Amino acid sequence: MSDKHHNPQPHQSPVHDDREAKPGLDALAPEDQNWRPTPHPTAPGEEPTAPGSMKAPDTRSEKLDALEKQRKGGED
Repeated sequence: MSDKHHNPQPHQSPVHDDREAKPGLDALAPEDQNWRPTPHPTAPGEEPTAPGSMKAPDTRSEKLDALEKQRKGGED
């Protein structure tokens, strides 16, 4: 067997211009870019967070309460 490919095609490098986001999710998102997280750490409650995340500790549900032991790694 040969190491040569029968249909050699060069690997294309990623583009770094406005074509990069087409037709990705950036094209469907609002223009104000508020949906993107900030590049720096923020205080709790400053940005929207997922339920049960460390930045939203007051968010509770039965499912999260049932998983609390696993989330803490078994530490009490």
